[in-house]
Amino acid sequence: MRSCAISLVIAMLFLTVAVNVVAASVSEDKFDIYSGLVDEIIRKCEAKASISNSNCEAIRKNAALACMKSAYFKAYKNEFITKMIEQNIDPKPHKVSYFLNQCFFD
Repeated sequence: MRSCAISLVIAMLFLTVAVNVVAASVSEDKFDIYSGLVDEIIRKCEAKASISNSNCEAIRKNAALACMKSAYFKAYKNEFITKMIEQNIDPKPHKVSYFLNQCFFD
């Protein structure tokens, strides 16, 4: 009877460790997905910022805004990703973009 209890305890410990390992790998996968999406948004902002020497004032203003967004998103990227995971934001480009824009303008 005692060996059965010990075997059960060992099995429960093994299952607990296995579940934690799987949960950690899923979290890392989500982090990587969000990281890629944020990087893509940063690249787009940097592309817009590159046209800051335009003759058109509206384009220069948009380029300046994109430059500020890019710097802000780079500085707080990990915090944004953590918040998106906590808030269970779908890892879709339009949802991530909406979340980042809300953070920027708040």
